Amino acid sequence: MTRTAALLAALTAVLLSGALHGMWTERWHTSDARRLAGERLGKLPLRLGDWEGQDQPMDQREFDIAMIDGYVMRRYVRPQDGSAVSLLLVSGRHGPVSVHSPEVCYAGAGYVQVTRPGRDDVSAGDGAAQQFFRAKFAKENTVDADSLSIRWGWSTGGDWQAPTNPRLAFARADVLYKLYLVGPGSIGKDQPDPVAEFMNVLLPELKKSLSP
Repeated sequence: MTRTAALLAALTAVLLSGALHGMWTERWHTSDARRLAGERLGKLPLRLGDWEGQDQPMDQREFDIAMIDGYVMRRYVRPQDGSAVSLLLVSGRHGPVSVHSPEVCYAGAGYVQVTRPGRDDVSAGDGAAQQFFRAKFAKENTVDADSLSIRWGWSTGGDWQAPTNPRLAFARADVLYKLYLVGPGSIGKDQPDPVAEFMNVLLPELKKSLSP
């Protein structure tokens, strides 16, 4: 299995484990708000600035089990320097979408969290601060170059947030989005962080795409 395939499998595991929570309500019904939120995901362009995206499919069975209403799973590459960032964006009811962050689910894919989650404040291009968790993950007995840096956060369609208890924080939300961004965990001292650079073009576009 390639590293990219393993990464996408791990992202899918995050969704599957989250689906075990919140299966007791709205199982057979999708509200208009959630349906429209799922449709908005398709507005995210494949090309973002210098970054070119390629869609990655999710198995239909995994999609159904995850109880999400929509998703975008892509690998964005900047051809000029070969930088790559993997993206998973989902929408759905707050229960399944709010639970299980990477430190719980990546263990099932062989990754170990090697740093405590911190919070990053990132500009969305309009002066508003967007907040994401960030942590480093690596497989045991591998070199640091194979590690991953993962950022994740939630949104109801506006600013991105990283609350300590997302299930409680978004309990009243009609619809919830969750975003994962994955890049290299090891970066040279004088090299820019490709995920941070990608977020500079991604977040303003998400604000336009996901706004009602």
